Amino acid sequence: MTGYEDTKKLYKFLKYANPEPGEKVIISGFAGRFPESQNMKELKNNIFNSKDCITENKRHWKLGNSEIPKHFCKIKNVEKFDASFFGIHFNQAHLMDPMSRMMLKHVYEAIIDAGINPDDIRGTRTGVFVNSCFSDSEPTLLHSKLQADVFGITNCSRDMMAQNISYWLGVTGPSYNVDTGCSSTLYAMDQAYRFIRSGDCDYAIVSGSNLCLHPYTSLHFVRLGVLNQDGRCKIFDEDANECVSSVSNTQITDRIQLNPKWMCTLFSAVIS
Repeated sequence: MTGYEDTKKLYKFLKYANPEPGEKVIISGFAGRFPESQNMKELKNNIFNSKDCITENKRHWKLGNSEIPKHFCKIKNVEKFDASFFGIHFNQAHLMDPMSRMMLKHVYEAIIDAGINPDDIRGTRTGVFVNSCFSDSEPTLLHSKLQADVFGITNCSRDMMAQNISYWLGVTGPSYNVDTGCSSTLYAMDQAYRFIRSGDCDYAIVSGSNLCLHPYTSLHFVRLGVLNQDGRCKIFDEDANECVSSVSNTQITDRIQLNPKWMCTLFSAVIS
């Protein structure tokens, strides 16, 4: 039996939820930052206009090794963050992992996109499920500084990426980081769905982030054999030769259906 037939047989016995009216788990808000796209609107325009978002500019670093690919998907304004808006001390914001800063910003956008006032979910059972596999900023922020303070260890801890969001929103649901490699964000979505379906959460925030700020990270992937030099992803093509490195930050809000506004409905979640 082929792999396709095995998968088809598995899905045949997959049980989908059949919730009562008004009890559907829905995706109601979406926000993020993507290569050459500051927000979802720019991403949509870039896709519809067939814009090539794989660039050769040196926004993140100068190439010092010929093995590192020149083509790279990069995002803009990584350094910008309104610390006072999120009630974060200047020294803490200065040592905070850039992924954590972007998560806070885009979580706020996703909640607004869902038509919810962030103040209205304060005190609610809202879960926060984030994904972060590794951080290029951690060695610099945690190990290369001579001075030691509480901000360094708390800001570089992966679990704090979720905790910062929960604390700022004032929510009481589960809050943790999910790390299963490349599938981490999908696993985080699965966790959010299961917590809502079980009644342990009323709302859920799912966040995924990948930010490559050090050239040696790309060099490791090149030597692993997963990055190509021509800057093109040729998925399912006979000329496929690995992929192109990219960075992004994505936030999604899930909830039980409370009003007619929603983007899509989740009927089931399966992990392998």
